[in-house]
Amino acid sequence: MTASVPNALDDPSATRLAAGDTEAIFLPGHGLLGISLRRKGVEFLRRIDDLKAYAAGNKTAGIPFLFPWANRLAGFQYEVAGRGVTLSAHSPLLRYDDNGLPMHGMMWPHLPWSVVEAGPNRLTASYDWSHPKCLVVFPYPCRLTMTASLDDGSLTIETTLAATSDIAVPVSFGFHPY
Repeated sequence: MTASVPNALDDPSATRLAAGDTEAIFLPGHGLLGISLRRKGVEFLRRIDDLKAYAAGNKTAGIPFLFPWANRLAGFQYEVAGRGVTLSAHSPLLRYDDNGLPMHGMMWPHLPWSVVEAGPNRLTASYDWSHPKCLVVFPYPCRLTMTASLDDGSLTIETTLAATSDIAVPVSFGFHPY
C-alpha cells in the first residue's frame, strides 16, 4: 500500500504500514528509510520536509539503516577480516562528521532496496551489496534483507545479512532513530 505525504513521500516506493492506531511509512527506493512512525496521531520521528535536499546532503532523519558501520571511523583506512580498505575523503556516497571523518556507512540515498513482499502491516525488502560502488566502501558481497512489522503499538525491524560469495562477511550495522 502506498501513501503520500507532502515532499518527503513523493517517492513512488513509499509504503505505509498500519496496525490499530499505529502506522509507519518506509521508502524502499531510498535506503528503506523509515520516515514516519505515528501512534494515535502523534509523530515520533523527525520529519523530512524536503527528501531531495536531505538526499543531496546525505542527511539523516527518520529511521535510517546504517551499514556497513553504524558509528564513526577513526580514519579513511580500515582492515577487517584480512581485507584492507581505503575510502575517499570526498566520496558523495558517504557522510562525514564535523572532523571530516566517515560516519554511518554508505548513506540511504544511494541504496535502493527491492520490495520482496508488502502487506497491510508488514514490509520485506532486500538489497544486493555487490555493486562496485558498494564494494569500494565495504568489499564483502552480501544480500541484506529487512522486514518491518507493525503491531498495534510496536514496530519490529528484523535484519538478515547473507554472504553471496565465498568471502566471509563481517557484520556491523545499526539504526539511528531521529
